[in-house]
Amino acid sequence: MASAVEEYPPADKFMDKLTSAVKMDRDSGLAMLTRLVKGVNCDEGERKHLIKLLRSQIASNFTELGNKECVMNGHFSDKKLGCLSASLILITGISDVEQEQIHQFVIQIKPDILNIMWDQDVRVRLTAGEVYGQICKILGPSVYLESKSAILEMLETEFQRNKEIEGMIKSPETPIDPTGEIASSEPHSSSSSSSPQLGMSPVTTPSNPNIMLCDVLKEATHIFQSASSPGAPAPIDVAMNLGCAQLESTLKCLQFIAKGLGTQFGPLIDMHLLELIFPSLHHQNRFIREAGFYLCATMIESGIDLKSFGKRLAKEITSGLEDFCSQSRIAAGVACRKFMMNLPQDCTEFLPIVLPRLCLCRYYMADTKFLLYSQESWKLIFAMDGPQLVGKYIDDMVRYYVEATASDNHAVREAACLCLGEIARKIDGKIVAPYVVGLMETLKRTFLDERWHVRDAACLASGSFFVNFPSQCQGLLESVFPLFFENLQFPISIVRQGAAAALANIIRAYGTAVLPMIMEKIIAGLDGIENQSSETSVNVDLQVFNPQLKYAYSPCHEANPPQPWEVGDGFMYLIGDISQISECQIYLPTLVPLVLKAAQHRSYSQHVVILETTCKIIPCIVNGIGKRPFKEYLQQCFEPIFYSIECENSMTAAAGRACLKELCTIYGPNIIRSRVELYDPRLDSMQLIIQLFWNMSCYSSPWIAQIQIYQQWEEIPNLINGFIAYFTRIPRNDQSSSKNCKDGCETFLKCVVFVGFLAILQNVVIMWKHPERPYYLTSMIIDHPEARSKFAYNLLFLLQIWLYLNAWASVAFIVFTKCIYAYVGSEVLKSLRQYNKKDKFMFVFSVNNVVQTFFKRYRSYQVLQNSFNSCFQDFWVPAHSALFSCIFIVGSYGSIRLPGLRAVVMGAVAALALLYLSLMSRKLGDLHEESTRVIQSWKIQGLRLTGKILKSMQPIHVKVGNFIDKSTPLMICQTVINITINALLSV
Repeated sequence: MASAVEEYPPADKFMDKLTSAVKMDRDSGLAMLTRLVKGVNCDEGERKHLIKLLRSQIASNFTELGNKECVMNGHFSDKKLGCLSASLILITGISDVEQEQIHQFVIQIKPDILNIMWDQDVRVRLTAGEVYGQICKILGPSVYLESKSAILEMLETEFQRNKEIEGMIKSPETPIDPTGEIASSEPHSSSSSSSPQLGMSPVTTPSNPNIMLCDVLKEATHIFQSASSPGAPAPIDVAMNLGCAQLESTLKCLQFIAKGLGTQFGPLIDMHLLELIFPSLHHQNRFIREAGFYLCATMIESGIDLKSFGKRLAKEITSGLEDFCSQSRIAAGVACRKFMMNLPQDCTEFLPIVLPRLCLCRYYMADTKFLLYSQESWKLIFAMDGPQLVGKYIDDMVRYYVEATASDNHAVREAACLCLGEIARKIDGKIVAPYVVGLMETLKRTFLDERWHVRDAACLASGSFFVNFPSQCQGLLESVFPLFFENLQFPISIVRQGAAAALANIIRAYGTAVLPMIMEKIIAGLDGIENQSSETSVNVDLQVFNPQLKYAYSPCHEANPPQPWEVGDGFMYLIGDISQISECQIYLPTLVPLVLKAAQHRSYSQHVVILETTCKIIPCIVNGIGKRPFKEYLQQCFEPIFYSIECENSMTAAAGRACLKELCTIYGPNIIRSRVELYDPRLDSMQLIIQLFWNMSCYSSPWIAQIQIYQQWEEIPNLINGFIAYFTRIPRNDQSSSKNCKDGCETFLKCVVFVGFLAILQNVVIMWKHPERPYYLTSMIIDHPEARSKFAYNLLFLLQIWLYLNAWASVAFIVFTKCIYAYVGSEVLKSLRQYNKKDKFMFVFSVNNVVQTFFKRYRSYQVLQNSFNSCFQDFWVPAHSALFSCIFIVGSYGSIRLPGLRAVVMGAVAALALLYLSLMSRKLGDLHEESTRVIQSWKIQGLRLTGKILKSMQPIHVKVGNFIDKSTPLMICQTVINITINALLSV
């Protein structure tokens, strides 16, 4: 479906929107013009006609707006902005077919655009510069050549005006009248020297910069007088800001021209232009410096003659890499990257200038964005040849790095120290060796820097030199040692870590020559933590430092005396670093107890820092001392680790979790878990609770049996006697045998008795070996194994054995009763079901006898079952099921949570309990199923007499609440397993 044609307003109303004083109207008009130029939803003929009218009106407006008075006074800024933006859309959006019309349009507006570039409004100047850049792109270098002298004079005038304002700021005695005029002793000339004609415009460039300066001061005075705030800036400050903004816009306009001309601009660059631009790279205003560096980058990209101007250009743009302002540094980094990427392969004379500065920027930590950009530039430019080039120009690299250590920018000093350390690590030692002593003296000087991160970088770099050039640095060891130990006890953790790494490098370099002295200091420092006062002020170390924030803190030149915990924390980091050094590993068994002892002192608020460090170094010590030797200390490590994990300090808690995870990786999760279970004091009470429930569950069996016997002391013997009498009345030839087990349930009962015997024997042996365990009666009088010969001990020992025997006797009684009843009852019902399948002929003639026999046997068994239900359904069977379910739950929980042999025993008993529950429930459920089959099999015969009798018979139910059927075992297993899983997950 075709879209509707958009109706555009007439050309005059279109221009009213484009030149409106309301920005929203201008934006709406520009959006409408963009759609018109692209031909969106409009008739082609009307589009061309409307664009033609708009071009004509814009050109006529430029003639009016480009006159001298309008430009110099900054009038109609909104109208200028609208016309310029519309011109930019018309120039850049027209297709190739309409290039001839647009060519005529740009020729017509070119002089006025150049005049408007002098406007006082910075927005207008920038937009005019962008339009003029597009004009240069269309008409070629001739446009720039025609206006070159005027543009350069404009740029020179802006610089001169800035110098005048800076001089006035430095000399506040300069008189200024209320109108903003400068009281100068030299009278201004009423006539101005004519400048090169700018197209058709009468605007000329003033010969005296004070004329333009007066205009700026008048505008600044007007701003000052209109400000109602008492703290409003003075006119001279406003003038300075306006002057800098106009100079910045002029540089950006020149950049637009260079970008528009592209590679055609390169041959047009001469030294005069560069001499005008280079001062902007050192201007006090950061926006001007940024604009100047981006202009240099555009000129390099346009193909400037690097052989003629490269050396001076390289020196100027690399100076911006040390700029305090991040935007200026990034702009200088862009220019340097373009300079090196456009450098010919055989042109290496500029590398001594660019290479050291670009290399240093890779370590400029104060600006992460600039650091990453510099690292990417290094990879793009030098790829894998960086170390070789640094070694080739080592003299220039070292000279620049030494100069950079004295820079006013603290981040440059830090980066210089890091670069010196990189030279020691990565460059061939034969190349660096002649410079080692001088570089070490430089680093020794930077140790006294007021900034802590500079001292930290110097410490790390010194350690790299000691480990890579031990013979050359040995003479400086005595003088540098105090500086290392001073950093090792500094209030900030990052500095302590760096000093520990540097001292570890010294030990790697000199070994036993310095090791005894360092070990004495380590032991003294760890022992000193116990002297830490609890009334110390909150230390700066508790604050979180990161590369983004660390430069926001004060220099920390005059630090307080180190606290004992700070000294001990530094030595802990040193222990973690030296644990991998073979010469130090013999000292680790002595140091580990001291570390763990230091972690126990928690009377001061900063103890969380010590705990964090302890958790950090434990995995390092394990790897250094070895898994097996460290096992004797493993149990002692859990207390500080778990204390750290539960700590409110997030960094300490994270270190504790990381340490425990690392130990699980080293030793394996199962070993750590068993050790944790042995350590955790909460697990001791858990073990007692589990054992208590286990004993209660196991020893409750005889009590349940005794209670049931006392309640049914007459009914139970009658039930047993009736069951025996019933079974004996069944002829042998009518009894069926089990298909699965030839001896009925005898094998199962023998297994139960055998398991009970083994359990009793095991408990007797364990009680004999460990009578002090709290779940034995012997623990009440025995504190030591030597007291086993006492009479009370023997009495309690025998009483404990009697309890075991009584418990398993009760279990056997319950199991035998239910098992025999279930097995035999099932076989009886099977015999009744098979009774009617005998000889059909005999069945027809003796149907009355058969039916009467079946009826008597089934009715007798129903009476027997009712007696069984009345004896056991209310208490014994439910309690018995609940008891064995509890044994399974507690046994399963204990087998997972408890360590040692008890877990195995409890797991085995729990499995037997679940097996017994499911087996007994299934066999008792078979009685219901089998009785249903019996009744159904007799109903199939279809005899009238049989049907009347069977109507009065119901299936047999073994009742526990309702009754047990085929699904009861599954329900019991599901219930106890769910309870066990929930218990495990809840703790």
